[in-house]
Amino acid sequence: MKKIPQLDKTCGDELRPSLNHVVITKDNIVATDATIIAVLVTNEIFDDDFINEFPNDKFYIASKDWKIFKGAISIKWDTNKSYIQVYKKNGINLIPVKTNVDFKYPNWKAVIPNTEDMKEIGIFGMDIKLLYNLSLAMPIFNTYKFILTGKNKGILVVDNSGKYKSFGMIMPIMINN
Repeated sequence: MKKIPQLDKTCGDELRPSLNHVVITKDNIVATDATIIAVLVTNEIFDDDFINEFPNDKFYIASKDWKIFKGAISIKWDTNKSYIQVYKKNGINLIPVKTNVDFKYPNWKAVIPNTEDMKEIGIFGMDIKLLYNLSLAMPIFNTYKFILTGKNKGILVVDNSGKYKSFGMIMPIMINN
């Protein structure tokens, strides 16, 4: 069992039920709320033996059920492949799997830029945990603006109003090109 990300934090839209689900294929795991999107490589999350037993080319797990993976020791399919059995120290939990559902899930591939067509205008490295910790320290902001202050200098984080009375800074991390 590999490290399971918290995709339940990425899903959710009461008006679009399909966005309350994580989509899983043999290639990718996708979670979106139409504002942010997380696309993960499936074999970086699940073991090959588990992937090879997928019931369909694509299936869905409700985002609220995704949390059940946390703390899993191992996982396997039930005999009908309608549930994922999640084994934990305190017992077994079941995650229902939806396979024959015609959700109008967004074409997420259409919004991901083709990296071959992109022109790099600059690059910086950031430890996302630092951004998360800074967001906890600055909860008064609803949206953030990032201001790059120079090569190997801090990334200024300010509220999007442009008033900059409260601000934070994250030091960049070294990246290898």
